[in-house]
Amino acid sequence: MSSSLKVILFKGKILNNGEHPILIRVIKDRKSSYLSIGASSSLKNWDVRAGLPKKSHPDFKELLLLIDIKRAEASSLIFGIKTASTEVSAHEIKNKIKGTPSTASQTVGKYFDSFILRMENANRIGYADAFRFTKNSLMNFRNKHDFNFSEVTPSFLVRYEEYLDGRNLAPNTIFLYLRTFKTLINYARKDGVVSKEYDPFEGISFAKFRRVKTRKRALPKETILKFMNLELPPSSHLYHYWNYFRFSYLCWGMNFIDTAYLKWSDIHGDTLVYTRQKTGDEFNIMLAPQVIEILKYYRTANLNPLAPYVFPIFNEFHESAKSKNYRIKKVRKQYNDALKEIGELMGISTKLTSYVARHSFANVLRQSGVSTTIIKDAMGHESEAMTEVYTSQLDASILGNTINNSLL
Repeated sequence: MSSSLKVILFKGKILNNGEHPILIRVIKDRKSSYLSIGASSSLKNWDVRAGLPKKSHPDFKELLLLIDIKRAEASSLIFGIKTASTEVSAHEIKNKIKGTPSTASQTVGKYFDSFILRMENANRIGYADAFRFTKNSLMNFRNKHDFNFSEVTPSFLVRYEEYLDGRNLAPNTIFLYLRTFKTLINYARKDGVVSKEYDPFEGISFAKFRRVKTRKRALPKETILKFMNLELPPSSHLYHYWNYFRFSYLCWGMNFIDTAYLKWSDIHGDTLVYTRQKTGDEFNIMLAPQVIEILKYYRTANLNPLAPYVFPIFNEFHESAKSKNYRIKKVRKQYNDALKEIGELMGISTKLTSYVARHSFANVLRQSGVSTTIIKDAMGHESEAMTEVYTSQLDASILGNTINNSLL
């Protein structure tokens, strides 16, 4: 008739993180049943006599709270059963306690893997990569040991951020990892992997990361004109990359991935109509004379006769979204290496990358007095605030010149 419970460290099992699971042992009529609370500890961080973690445990305070909650839930159920004079076994008491789990039995690493696979099957390769990079970062933080969601507490996240900061990563990179991990936990709640109440990010602000302004590199108009008028023959190993940059700049700062996916069927006379890969927005661009000359070269050269693409980036063997994604990464590196070489050839101090074409497009328009609203629409930004990130470098230059000219 009697029943009791005790919190123990189950030394008979070693988890992937090298620690032992913390269990609630339910005893009823001298028969025992065990319930995991979804947390773990090493033997050196566990007080066997007290049935509690030692202060040396990295999640000491959070673990004490979790144990108190689980013990209270179990005690409440046992008390209710006694009050109702209902005869149940230790196993049935365990099942009742498990009725509303607060943490997942699936490890974080395994859920990452299943989510990444889902995104890849949906052809969201770039999105999947963001989660893959975040998982790798977390596993490095954990010395390659997988872990449970119950171990992800506010103090865990603070230590993870300190770890990232200690590796001298850019604030935007740290923000990406934390934001992606938070998104994964949101999906885990939707999937029922963790309880709806589980939110270790509650009270953690990302405001400091949003205040960080990334310096956008852009070329002034006179340098852009010099770049455009550079004479490179088709036989040059830099020729295609020079064309990609010119095409991107003149086509409203087109992103490289959209340039790669561009098909001949998107060209309608002197008009280009395409859908941006990132947002799904449709763009209708009147082609500049130099763009028409670039297209004329590739149509005549017919460098990719078996593929429908304008530029020789994809070929007929790049059919899956994954193969195209890997191809873009490879060619983009070649593209940036070539731009570096062109920059050195021209004596340009600004580090040239594929993104500089997009940033330069925005800045040259701003330099010419075009309103931020028009630039926003041309670039497909959701807000003028995003566009201002691109044009802030120029605005600072205008401000400085205005002040200096006024002083003397």
